[in-house]
Amino acid sequence: MRAFNGDIIRCDSWIYRAGFLKNLKEIFYINSSNIGKIFEVKLPIYLSIDKDIIDKKHLNTRWTQGSISPQQLFNFLFNLLSNNKIIAADICGEPELDIGELRKSEKINLKIVEILQSLKMKKSA
Repeated sequence: MRAFNGDIIRCDSWIYRAGFLKNLKEIFYINSSNIGKIFEVKLPIYLSIDKDIIDKKHLNTRWTQGSISPQQLFNFLFNLLSNNKIIAADICGEPELDIGELRKSEKINLKIVEILQSLKMKKSA
């Protein structure tokens, strides 16, 4: 992705840039080691989900990967969304152009969307 000034922004650098926004109050970084924790935040949350957190045996993306299962991600999302106000979300971490991996990725995407919709995630205005 390119920023307005033409710089390239990677999925691991946009959060650094977001940290300079005046309206951003806090950044929580969830990875394989702390995904079991339940966060309760009093502020509205923008949720960015990177599927690189999923172990390669479940989904082979093109980046360094974590060690969780899709079910662990789904459980975490359900708990997070049950206890917090999510105003918007994005999903990234797509695999290379391999039809089998793309099908697995799409199933994960659809389940994430189903969880978001089931908990009536409020859309940002």
